[in-house]
Amino acid sequence: MAPPAGRRRGIGPGPRRSRPVGGAFIADPRGVAVTRSLPRSSSGVPGSRARVSRGGDGGGAMEPRSRGTQRGVSHRPLDAEGTPESSLLGRLVAWDVALTSRLAVCAGVGSKWPSGRPLMKLIEVSGHGIPWLAGGLLCTYLGHSAVQRHWWINILFALLLDLAMVGTVKAVVRRPRPSHNCMDMFATVSVDQYSFPSGHATRAAMLAVLAFSGAGGGAGWIGGLGWWLVLAWALAVGLSRVMLGRHHVSDVACGLVQGWLQAWLVEVMWLSATTCQMLLQYVHWI
Repeated sequence: MAPPAGRRRGIGPGPRRSRPVGGAFIADPRGVAVTRSLPRSSSGVPGSRARVSRGGDGGGAMEPRSRGTQRGVSHRPLDAEGTPESSLLGRLVAWDVALTSRLAVCAGVGSKWPSGRPLMKLIEVSGHGIPWLAGGLLCTYLGHSAVQRHWWINILFALLLDLAMVGTVKAVVRRPRPSHNCMDMFATVSVDQYSFPSGHATRAAMLAVLAFSGAGGGAGWIGGLGWWLVLAWALAVGLSRVMLGRHHVSDVACGLVQGWLQAWLVEVMWLSATTCQMLLQYVHWI
């Protein structure tokens, strides 16, 4: 008896093969487990393998199995655009450090202009807080008029305010001084190891603004050419801080701005002549 036409040798459809479903293979009806490497798992990770459970019902679905170390996964560091060095702040800091290094021509023996260091140190001392406090006390004591004594008492108050505010900011920010700085500064305290902001710059800017503003009427005897000399001195103090390698450029720039703000605050809190007279009487009584 001849076999049916549909079952003739080489004519029939043969065993049904598994067909891919969504990138995976379903086991054939004979229950043979099929494991195939997939170009990409459902999680999108290259190198994953699909596993098909054994079963004869043809419904064995494949499970994604990721290896501990997967082939083709990139382990490169973050792109340079995401690093702090390439951010806007990082670029500004790098520019600040580079410019400071170029301008520090009197920082030491190996600098470009070592012979100018004594002059820069003289300007540095002229903006130091101790000489100004001592000079303010002396001018208050030797003042020829009540107006001058009134002005110098407020200057002493401004100098104390400057020391307190600069010391507080330095203690909070804690920015180190430039690497090429020589720690041979005059009369320093522990907070002076930090760089931001420049106390000399804040002090010089504050005193210059108070001299220009005529606060308390005391600037009447600092007029004409004296105003320009005070302005030139304030700028020279700020520049000397960078040339000596004491501060970064941003320390001096922010210090000048802070000094202007401190001068405005002193003008708002300006002590009256009556208050200054009471303070003088109290000091004389002591």
